[in-house]
Amino acid sequence: MTADRPLPVDRRTVLLVGASALLAAAAGCAKEQPDPKAVQLLASLREQSRRAWQESEQAELLVGHESDHAKALREACDLRRAHAETLDAQIARLDPPKTTTSTTATSSSPKPPAPASLDEFKASLAESQRLAGELAKGSSGYLAGLAASVAAATRALLVVALAEEAQ
Repeated sequence: MTADRPLPVDRRTVLLVGASALLAAAAGCAKEQPDPKAVQLLASLREQSRRAWQESEQAELLVGHESDHAKALREACDLRRAHAETLDAQIARLDPPKTTTSTTATSSSPKPPAPASLDEFKASLAESQRLAGELAKGSSGYLAGLAASVAAATRALLVVALAEEAQ
């Protein structure tokens, strides 16, 4: 054979090479970029969960310092813990853990300091209520209802439970 003569290529070889190229291209496209709205939504949920856990712990720490408000602070602690657990469940549903190994749930963040005053705690609750309201407005379906419920319950803590204890 001489170098000038091309190799024979049959139709089967062309189809096989073409199909391989098509599969390689499809595999490259399979790694979709995450939806920016979904990423922002998860970030908002994680922030709400973080705030709920923190406020639950702060309410628990304030119980010993604010005896006049102990009952309302225990209620705030329980309610914000329930919010955090529900938000964590929603996060896990929307963004399931990638590993299948069992891990223990330990928090790597330090325990938050108790707010210097009940007023600071109320300010934190008010900010959480505002953020939950914004999340509800920007969401739909179950998530909008969940965020609206968190906002309403947090508002009720502020204007009913914590306000009644002061009287």
